[in-house]
Amino acid sequence: MPAPVIRAWSITSRPFLARTLFLSSDLAVSRRAEEAGHRRLAGNHALCKITEDLIFTEPYFQAEQNRWTSPWLDATAAGFREDLDLHVAISRLKLKFMTRPEALIHGDLHTGSIMVNQKRDAGDRPEFAFYGPMGFDLGAVIGNLIMSYLASVGHERTPGDRRAFETWVLETTESVWNQFAVKFAALWREQGDGDAYPQRYSPVSPARRRLEAERQLYMERLFQDAIGFAAAKIIRRILGLAHNIDFELIEDPRTRAVCEARSLRLARKMLLDTASFRQHPVR
Repeated sequence: MPAPVIRAWSITSRPFLARTLFLSSDLAVSRRAEEAGHRRLAGNHALCKITEDLIFTEPYFQAEQNRWTSPWLDATAAGFREDLDLHVAISRLKLKFMTRPEALIHGDLHTGSIMVNQKRDAGDRPEFAFYGPMGFDLGAVIGNLIMSYLASVGHERTPGDRRAFETWVLETTESVWNQFAVKFAALWREQGDGDAYPQRYSPVSPARRRLEAERQLYMERLFQDAIGFAAAKIIRRILGLAHNIDFELIEDPRTRAVCEARSLRLARKMLLDTASFRQHPVR
């Protein structure tokens, strides 16, 4: 992908995420308007079930369509199938996916489904769209960037020749959240006219300060959700069906397995110790 296109994506995708998620949520619209959106997508059960199975269920048992870099990851895959702490953590995320219609989400928004040029960006394959947890779309993008970083060493031809790319991926991963959060918070301050957190409670300064503190807590919860869903995406792309191209193009299977094993260790920590991953305060 040419560098100018990469820069265009890094600038334009975050306002898209912030605007889509915020403007379809109870923070921006009435409950009646949001429920009308739910009804328009209420028949999307089949594709939601595919997501539930592929991401939150099948990687954690011996599903027929699962695959991984065998034999090097055989023991790791077996460990994930026997890890009861991990099963509880992923089940909590699955419950959020199934029961928290926070906003209109794309449902399959990884880095391969974002189409950009110098003027605009768009999300491809919207057939998975439904009203779900905001952190799911954010986690999908962040998870794919993390995999790209951790796969990078497998594509080195000479030591250090991927350093500039790896620096860019880390900076982009951080800025995806940071710039999303800034835009989302700004929209909330400017257009927070929905039925949740009604601003007509009180116009005085103490109430505004208290609402601002609540925004910080809200963004922290959203960040934690994004971390969890990113981890779920990483695990699914290594142990389940439909793998990640950054890993798949590593020619040496031993090297690929090392990169994938590192990613799985990180994903497990992200799921089981989510609270240790913290965002900067949102301005």
